[in-house]
Amino acid sequence: MAGCEGKSDTMAVDPGGGFEFELLGPARMEGASSKVLWRPGPINVALQRAARTRLNHEASLADVAQALQSRYQNGEVDGELQTSACRLAGVPAQCFVGAIRRGGRESIRRGWIVEGADELVLLEVIGDASATEEVNEQVDLIGSTMHWTET
Repeated sequence: MAGCEGKSDTMAVDPGGGFEFELLGPARMEGASSKVLWRPGPINVALQRAARTRLNHEASLADVAQALQSRYQNGEVDGELQTSACRLAGVPAQCFVGAIRRGGRESIRRGWIVEGADELVLLEVIGDASATEEVNEQVDLIGSTMHWTET
């Protein structure tokens, strides 16, 4: 991957060039710039980008978080999700924490929604309920090692 020479195998580098952070362990990166997945052990770290369009250009981070939360409230997603204003490496964000149930299994979901250059960025850590400790450790590690490479 261009721009990643010399990075450790536990460093997650945003292919879009916006940020980098440490992972709990070595991880394979999958995907392209709009959807990326790192798999460090029993958890996944997912990055999704959504371009700002004429339909969402005025939506605040709180509006976006509320739209995500409403998918749970409306029954589109089986589970719970709570959102709140927060900061990620000094940048305003909306944090979220919740659970998703599928096929009798429960997954834990924690992450952030932040503004990018003309886009919204969702960064989340997901794992089975049995990996809750690893999910929480990875969230803490992202919070303490996130480095913005673009402002």
